[in-house]
Amino acid sequence: MTPPTNDNDNDNDNDNDNDNQYHIIIFFSVHPFRYGSQARRVLLISFIIIQGKVNIYLKNQYNLLFLNKKAKNFLPNRCFFHMQPERLHDRLRKRLGRLPAAFLTGQRTLKNSVSILLLALGLCTLPLAVQAASVQLASHIVDQYAEHIFYNSGATGMALVVVDGDQVVNRSFGDTSPGNHQRPHSDSLIRIASITKLMTSEMMVKLAAEGRVKLTDPLRNYAPKGAYVPTYNSRQPITLLNLATHTSTLPREQPGKKPPKTPVFTWPTMAQRWHWLAHSNITMPPGVRASYSNLAYDLLADALSRAAGKSYSALLKERITVPLGMINTTLTPSAEQCSRLMVAALGSSACRNTTAAGGSGGIYSTPHDIQRWMQQFLSSTPVGSRKSTAASEQTMYFQRQDLVSLQGMDVPGRAGALGLGWVYLAPKDGLPGIIEKTGGGGGFMTYMAMIPQKNLGVFAVVTRSALSKFTNMSDPVNRLLGELAANKH
Repeated sequence: MTPPTNDNDNDNDNDNDNDNQYHIIIFFSVHPFRYGSQARRVLLISFIIIQGKVNIYLKNQYNLLFLNKKAKNFLPNRCFFHMQPERLHDRLRKRLGRLPAAFLTGQRTLKNSVSILLLALGLCTLPLAVQAASVQLASHIVDQYAEHIFYNSGATGMALVVVDGDQVVNRSFGDTSPGNHQRPHSDSLIRIASITKLMTSEMMVKLAAEGRVKLTDPLRNYAPKGAYVPTYNSRQPITLLNLATHTSTLPREQPGKKPPKTPVFTWPTMAQRWHWLAHSNITMPPGVRASYSNLAYDLLADALSRAAGKSYSALLKERITVPLGMINTTLTPSAEQCSRLMVAALGSSACRNTTAAGGSGGIYSTPHDIQRWMQQFLSSTPVGSRKSTAASEQTMYFQRQDLVSLQGMDVPGRAGALGLGWVYLAPKDGLPGIIEKTGGGGGFMTYMAMIPQKNLGVFAVVTRSALSKFTNMSDPVNRLLGELAANKH
C-alpha cells in the first residue's frame, strides 16, 4: 500500500541522517476495570523508542501510522493509538527483516528517556484531545475492550463480533482447543447454546406473520396426535407466547434422572418430553410468574414444526439459514464441521446431532454466520435495512413489575422486561438500555447484546476453563456497547 502524501515526508531528502536519532511512538489505551462494585477506567500509556533510520507504513484495521525517518517530521498528528507494542514489534520485524539498532518498549530506560517521554507526551496531547471529542471508528473502541473481555472471562478461546451500522469488527483470542495454539477463526464451529431460542422465536414470528400460528394459540392445538397437555383451568391454557416468554410455569429442565454421560443437548427427546408433560400438573396460572425454561422452548419448537408440517431442522433451513447463506448453522453437523468445533478446558461435550434440543440450545454455528444473522436486526451491510419482522421479534411482552416473580434471567443485569427470548436491561450506571440473551452449555458461554435503535450489536462466545465466570464476560461487553452508543454523537 502506498503511504499518504505529506510535504514533510520525503525519503530522498539529502539532509543529514543520524543513526543515533530516536523516534518515539506513544500508545494510549483506555482499559475498564472494577474497583469493588464501581466500574472505572484507567488510561494506560506505553511507548516505544526506536534508534536509527525508519520509514514504515503500517495498517491495522482502520488504525494507520506513518513514521518518517527524521524525528523532526514526527508531527503531533502522527501519534498512534490502540496497537499493542508487541504487535507493532512483530510488524516492524516483518517489514524491516530485522529490528532497528535500538528497540525499546515499556519501562526500559536510556539516557534522558524521561525527557524524551515527556516531550512525546506533549506532542501527542493535541491529537488525544481531538480524538476524545470526535467520533471514533468502531475498531478503535473494540480494541480497548476485546483483550480485557477475553482475559477477564477466564476463557481458553474467544471470538467477538461487533456490528456498528456498516462497520463490522471481528476479534479472536486464545486457542480453539487448549494448548493447540490455533486462534479461533470466523469459520470455527461453536455452540450458540441458548441463543438458539432467539432463532426459535424468530420462526414463530414468521409463521405468525403468514397466519400459520397465533402467539395466543394454546400449546394443545399443536400437540402430537393423542398427546395430552395439562392446563391450570380451561380459560388459562399454556400458549405459544407463554412458552416463548418463560411464563408457562414449566420447569427449567424436565424432571427425572438424565442417563449418565448423556451428551449435552441430546436429552430429553421429543417423545420423552411429551410423555412427561401428559403426566404433569400445572399448579399456577401461566403469565403470572416468569421462570427460565429450556423445556418450554423445546415444546415450542415441536409445536412450530407441527404447524409448518415439516421437521424442525427443515424449518430452520427454510426460514433462517438458507436465505441468509448460513452454511455452518445446523443441528446436524457433518464430520468436517465437527473437526472445526472449538473445545473447552471445562465441560466440553461430543459433537453430534442435537435435534432433541433444537428449540432451546442445540444449534451449532460460526462467528461469521452469527454476524450475518445479527445484522438482519440492524441497518447494516450486506443486509441493508432491518428485516420486516425485527421489531416484532424484539418486542417486550412482560414488564418485571407486572410479574409476581422473575427467576433465571438476571445474570448479565437485572431484567426489566421479557420478550420472545430477548431480555431488556434498563439504563443503569451510565449504560443505555440494552436487549440481550445469554447462553451456556457444552463448555461454551455465549452472549448477544444489542441497541437496535443505534444499529449496534455484539456477540461474544468463549470456551470455559475452571476460572470462567459469565459476568466477567458480559459486564465488559455491556460497557463496550455503551461506549459504542456514546460514540454515535
